[in-house]
Amino acid sequence: SVSKVSPDSFTATDIPAGATVSVVLRSTADVILEVRNSGGGLISSSDRGGRGVEEALQIVAPGGDLDFHVILSQGVGSASGDLYLLEVLSRTN
Repeated sequence: SVSKVSPDSFTATDIPAGATVSVVLRSTADVILEVRNSGGGLISSSDRGGRGVEEALQIVAPGGDLDFHVILSQGVGSASGDLYLLEVLSRTN
């Protein structure tokens, strides 16, 4: 399951190693999507630039918890001031 841990950060717990995780971020703002492991290490990111551009990633999970961060590309303020939808799907191969 995915839970909100701060205004623009979410955590998915107990993802099996080797699972395929698809993440889609739709936003009215120009945002960056980051996926990090529970230790804070960057696994993948998407920054296609532009307002209203969909960010999407597909990764093979290392196992354990994954953190998803929505970041304004200008780096000022919170992305939660703009409307966005974060979809996370996990599938075991």
